[in-house]
Amino acid sequence: MLASWFAIFFAFYSVYDVCTDWWDMRFILPAVPALILGFLLLLQRIAAAPLRRAVAAALVIAVIAVSAWTAKGFGVLGYAAGEQQWPRTVAWAEARLPPNALVISGIYSGAFLYYANRFIVRWDLPSPDDFAALRAYAANANMRWYALTSEIADCPPDEFQRRFPGRWTVMGKINDVTLWRLEE
Repeated sequence: MLASWFAIFFAFYSVYDVCTDWWDMRFILPAVPALILGFLLLLQRIAAAPLRRAVAAALVIAVIAVSAWTAKGFGVLGYAAGEQQWPRTVAWAEARLPPNALVISGIYSGAFLYYANRFIVRWDLPSPDDFAALRAYAANANMRWYALTSEIADCPPDEFQRRFPGRWTVMGKINDVTLWRLEE
C-alpha cells in the first residue's frame, strides 16, 4: 500500500516537464509520508535483532548523510542565496526608474510590492483597450510607463506588444530580466 501511495504521485508527475529545478519536487510532497513510513517500517524490521541494530543505525546515518549531500548539491541548503535575485533585481530596476513610473511586470509584481512598496500593472490582466485608457490617465497624471519582463517567466514579446502597443525601448538588462520604457 505504501509503495502504491508513492508510485501514484510519482507516475502522475514524472511526465510534468515545465521546469527542471529542484523545487519541482513539491509536486511529489504528498508521497513523502509514504516514503517516511516505509523507511520506519524497514528500520523496525531490521532493528528487531541485536546484530541488526548496528546495521539499522548505520543505515540511518547513511540515509541522513546522502540526503544532506544531495540537498546541498541541489541547492536546497543554499535556498536563501538563490532568493536574492528578487531584491537585487528590484533594487536594480528602482535605481533606473523615476518616481512617477508605472511599471508593468509579471513574475516580479510581488517583489516590487514587497521590496519597493510600488504597485505595478500585471502584464496578464489588462486588455489592449484597458491599456489605452490607463495610458491616457497616466499621461494626464504626468506618469511614464515602464516594463520589467523576464524572458523565462513572463509573456512572449509578441503578446506583450499586442497587449501594450507602442514603441518600447530597452533601458537595461540584468540576467534574464529586461527593463523597458514606453516612448511617448
